[in-house]
Amino acid sequence: MTERVALTCDAVSHSRIGSPVTCQFTIRNDSSRQLPAQRLALDIHDYWLPCSCAVESVRPYSTGRAELQMSCIYTQQVEDVPESFTVHLTNTSTSQTFRLSFWTYTAALYGYSPANLPGADNAPNFNLVVFGLAGGAKSSFINSVMTLLSSGTKVLEIAPKGGDMAHTTIAIGAYNPPGTNIMLRDTWGLTVDNYKAEDRILPAMLAGFLPRRFDMREGLDNNPAILRRGEIDRQKRRAHAVLFFVPHGVVTSDDEAKALSDNFNKVLRLGYNPLVVVSKVDQLTDRVLIDSMAKHSEIEAVKAQISGKFAIPVKDIIHNVNYQLSGDRDFQIDRLNFAILQMAIQRARDWCSIEQQPLTLDHLLHWNRPSPAWEPTIQSPDSHNSYVWD
Repeated sequence: MTERVALTCDAVSHSRIGSPVTCQFTIRNDSSRQLPAQRLALDIHDYWLPCSCAVESVRPYSTGRAELQMSCIYTQQVEDVPESFTVHLTNTSTSQTFRLSFWTYTAALYGYSPANLPGADNAPNFNLVVFGLAGGAKSSFINSVMTLLSSGTKVLEIAPKGGDMAHTTIAIGAYNPPGTNIMLRDTWGLTVDNYKAEDRILPAMLAGFLPRRFDMREGLDNNPAILRRGEIDRQKRRAHAVLFFVPHGVVTSDDEAKALSDNFNKVLRLGYNPLVVVSKVDQLTDRVLIDSMAKHSEIEAVKAQISGKFAIPVKDIIHNVNYQLSGDRDFQIDRLNFAILQMAIQRARDWCSIEQQPLTLDHLLHWNRPSPAWEPTIQSPDSHNSYVWD
C-alpha cells in the first residue's frame, strides 16, 4: 500500500551560529492504517550533528507532533550555515527538505549591548554610522539590516533609498531594529562638493552633537545653537563605529576617489577604524547572489584597488549586496549583511572597550578656525522643534 504521510515544520527556534536549533513538526497520516511509532531523524550534513527524536504512533487520518533539537559543530562560521535541512521518518520512505530563514541564526545580534563598556559613556545603543558616497547603497543597506533582523518573510523598506548619484538622504536618519541595542544612523551622501576639510558636519555628527532629522545641507556656520543643544546628551548619539560605503565603480573616478580618500582619513583622525564596505557588487557578477560569502575574482580585484587607494589590508574590506525590490527575503543577502553587521558591532565594542576622549563643543565651534577670529551668532534652539534628540 502506498504511504500517505506528510511532514510539515511548524516552528523554528531563534538561535545563533554554533548553537542548537529546535524545530517543531506535524506528522499527518492520511492513510487508513496506523502509522507505527518510530523516529524522526536529521539527514547527515557538514553543519549538523546526527540527531533524532521519538515519534509516537499516529492513528489513521490523524496528526502527531514531534520536536527535534538539531545540534551542530560549535566551531562553525557564518559562511558554513546551511540554507535548508532534510529530515526523514525512519520506518517509512517519508522525507522532507525545509528551508530556513537566516533570521534563525541571528539571536546573537539581540544580545549585544554597550552597557558597562567604559567608552560607551552610558549610551543605550551601539551607534553605527553609515557613511559614504551618494548613491552608494547606504540606505538600502539599512533596509537590508532591518529585513535581516525581522522575523517575517518580506523585505522591509523603511529608509528612503535612491540608487544613483543624486541625494536621497539629506537629513540624518536613525533606525533601531526592534529588540536590539543597535542604532543605524543614515547620513548625507558624500560628493566632491560636500564634507570639505573645513566642514564641521562630519565631526559633529560622529561626536553626537547632531539630532535625527537635521538637514545636513543647512551647515553649522550659522547654526551653533544646534551644537549647544546637542552637547547636553551627545553621548546617546556618539558614533561607536563607522561603516564606510564605497560603490565598486568609484575606482574609475579620480575626483570621487579623492573625496572618499580624504574623508576616510578624516574619520581615522577622529579616532575611528572605518569598516570599508564595497557596495553594488552584484553588478560585477551575479555569482555573488548564489554564494554571497565566496571570493569572486571580479570583486576581489576591486577590493585590491580600494586597498591600494586607502592603504588598508584587503582582509579589512567586505563586499555588500542589498535588496533592490520588495518581495521575499533572500538567504544569501541576509547572510552577507549579517557578516557585515557582526564586523561593525565588533568594531563598536572594541571602540567602547577603552575610555574615549570626546570632541568638545569648543573644538567644534572653532573647527579649522583661529579661535579669536571667529565669533558665532547664537540662535535659539527652540526654532528646531522638528529635530529628534535620540
